[in-house]
Order: sequence, then C-alpha cells, then structure tokens
Amino acid sequence: MMKNRTGGFTLIEILIAMAILAVLAGIAIPIYRNYTESARATECANEVHAIKLAEAEFFLVNNTYFDGTDATALKKNSFGVYLPSSNATAGTSVCTYKVTAGPAGIATQYAINAVPRTGGALDGTTLNMNSCNYSPCP
Repeated sequence: MMKNRTGGFTLIEILIAMAILAVLAGIAIPIYRNYTESARATECANEVHAIKLAEAEFFLVNNTYFDGTDATALKKNSFGVYLPSSNATAGTSVCTYKVTAGPAGIATQYAINAVPRTGGALDGTTLNMNSCNYSPCP
C-alpha cells in the first residue's frame, strides 16, 4: 500500500532554497553598499562643484574669492551667491565643506575641501574631490 503524499516541501528543498538565497544575498549586499557609497560621494562632488561655480561668479563681481568653514559661513560670506543644498544647510550632508585661501591669499586663490562627516555614511573613506585654482592642490 502506498502512502499519499500531502502538499508541502521537503527539508532538502527548503535547504537548497535557503542556500540559493544566501549566495544571492552575499553577492547583492556588497554591490548595493558600493552603489550607495558612490551616490553619497557624488553628493559631495556636486556640492564642491556648486561652491566652485559660486567662487567664479563672486570673483567676477568682487575681484576676490569668499571663504568659510561651513555651509552657513560660506553662504553668508558669499552674500548669497552660493546657495548650499538643503542637506548642507541642515547639517545632514555626508560631507562638510571648507573654503580657505591659497598661498597667495583669498584675493587670488582658494581651496575647497570636502571632508566626510564624522559618524556619517562616508566616515573612514578617503575622498579626493578637493578643488582649488592653483597647483598643486592640497
């Protein structure tokens, strides 16, 4: 007499499915982590570019560059030419931004530094997105 098999999965089938999911997760999670880190670094690069454009515009009008140690100071010192992103203004950006004078002074040279925010998503990574209008750029 044969037993009737009722619906369901065997233990082997469940273990095989779990193994496949583990392999997929092992591949997908690092790829996703790299993707999100890249997107956050792009946010920093975009802000550096916005500061650089504001510096050029400010120099055309005032024949000098502006400086500052954070987004609020940069906006104030640029007399509103630089408008920081909402993340930079709220302090939720993954980077902090600082503009300092170059070796010849702020009237002719500037350096823009983007540093990963302590405790932020990019903390511990090395960003190479500083920008300046002299060489070598620190």
